[in-house]
Amino acid sequence: MGPWSRPDGKPVPGLQPLRRFLPLLLPRRNDAAVYLEQRIEVGGLLRALAAENARRAEGTPPLRLFTVIVHALTQTLTARPALRRYIAGGRIWQRDEVVIGFAVKKAMADEAGMTTVLLRLPLGATLAEVEAAMVKATAEGRSDTKLTAERELDVVTRLPLFAVRLLLRLQAFLDGLGLLPGALLRDDPMYASVFCANLGSVGLDAPFHHLFDYGTCPIFLTIGKVHRAPVVAADGVSIVAADIVRLCWSYDERIADGFYAARSLERFAELLRAAGAIDTIAPPSASFAISEGEATAG
Repeated sequence: MGPWSRPDGKPVPGLQPLRRFLPLLLPRRNDAAVYLEQRIEVGGLLRALAAENARRAEGTPPLRLFTVIVHALTQTLTARPALRRYIAGGRIWQRDEVVIGFAVKKAMADEAGMTTVLLRLPLGATLAEVEAAMVKATAEGRSDTKLTAERELDVVTRLPLFAVRLLLRLQAFLDGLGLLPGALLRDDPMYASVFCANLGSVGLDAPFHHLFDYGTCPIFLTIGKVHRAPVVAADGVSIVAADIVRLCWSYDERIADGFYAARSLERFAELLRAAGAIDTIAPPSASFAISEGEATAG
C-alpha cells in the first residue's frame, strides 16, 4: 500500500475542486463537524416489533428497535454511497462495504465495563442478515473472551505515556500514507462508516457526540430512549401524543455537502416509517428492498 492506495478504500475520482481542497483546509475531523437532529415517530414500528416478537418461537432473541435502525442505516449507506466516504492523508476515499461500529456494555450494572464491536455488512444487507450479525457481535462483546481491540489496548496501555503518544503519532503518520496493514484497521471500530451509541438501551436521551480524529469514522449517531411527546397530527391542526425517538448525528462535512446529508437522512427516516406502517415486520425484501439503480444513486 502507499499514498495512492489503501486496504479499506479506493480514491474517489471526479471530485469538484472545493471538495478536494476541504481536507487540506480543515485537516481535523472535528473542524468540519456538522450536527443534525431527527425526532422520528416510532409508535407504528414498536407495534410491528411487538407483533413480530409475539410470533417468534420461545427462546428466540427478540427483534429490537436498535436492529431495525441499524438496518435502515445500512440501506441508506447502500443507496447513498457518499456517506461511505472518509478522509485519510488529506484525500477522500470510498468504502465498498457498510461498516458500522457500536458500543456494548458487558452487563447492565454501574461497574460493568464497556467495549466496542464492528459489523461488516454487504451492500443492501437484509434485516435478517443485520440481526444475525448484531446478535453475534453483541454476544462476542459481552463474553469473557477479549476482542482484538481489547487485547491491543491491554498491551498499549501498559506502556509509558510518552511511548503511547509516540505510537499514536506514528500510526497517524503511517495511516496518512496508506502504509498501515489492513489487519490493524479491520477490527478497529474507529475505522467504520458510522459509529452508533444506543443510549436508549440504558434509559438515556441522545446527546450530540464529538467525532474522533483518530481513525477514519466520519459519522457518529446517538440514539435516545423512546418517549411520549406532543406532535402535530396528520390534519395539520391537532396536537397528539406520540412515541418519539431522538437521533443526533455528528457528520464530517468534508465527505459530502450538507444537502446530500439532509437528503440521506430523509431517506433514512422514510425507511423507519415504512417499517412501522405494517402490522408486523415483513420480510426484508418486501419492506426494505432498494433497486439496483437506487443503490448507485447520489
